[in-house]
Amino acid sequence: MGRVEGVSLPALPNFRKTNDMNSKHLKIIGLVLVLGLGAGLLGGCGGDDDATVVVVNAPLITSYDEILGWTCDSGESCQDVYNIKFSAGTVVDIGAIDVTGGSILQMAFYAPGVSLGRENLLTGGLREELRCNYVAGCVNNTGGQAVTGLVIGAAGTYRLAITRNWDLSCGSSGDYRLMITADVEFTTPVNSGQDVATKAVGVACP
Repeated sequence: MGRVEGVSLPALPNFRKTNDMNSKHLKIIGLVLVLGLGAGLLGGCGGDDDATVVVVNAPLITSYDEILGWTCDSGESCQDVYNIKFSAGTVVDIGAIDVTGGSILQMAFYAPGVSLGRENLLTGGLREELRCNYVAGCVNNTGGQAVTGLVIGAAGTYRLAITRNWDLSCGSSGDYRLMITADVEFTTPVNSGQDVATKAVGVACP
């Protein structure tokens, strides 16, 4: 599970033994507060197959630029998954570039309510991940993948998956630079899956 930022539990009362009745009441109230907040946080977490995604208190931005990376298990094409909330009609550019470690990078972008490995908006709704301009040799593909002018349909939380292909890459780890820009504010990407096995089937370049 990815880290959930922007959430903090309120300080609970400083219990003092004034009398048994007041002490018991305060403890019960404190327990209810903790359990209620805990249930709310857990309610936003699900397995890889859970298409219901919640972004918690992610700041609004119009551009994102970070160096990120994978460390995959042996024999596994692994991916990092980011939850991002967009408004309808937003025009988005997405790039995963400056790839290192002899990594071959692929991308998928899933609409709200769509499970990982299902219809990829970057490949025209196919289940394949996006990979274009591949050149034989793991050190010859540092450019990564990029999509420009992507128009968001329905408002909601989308999931962006950045995959490292095991069969074509060298070694098991590498970095990439994730860049996202848009003409309307979107939420800062929240990592909801780190180095998890991809569920996509094959690649495509529409």
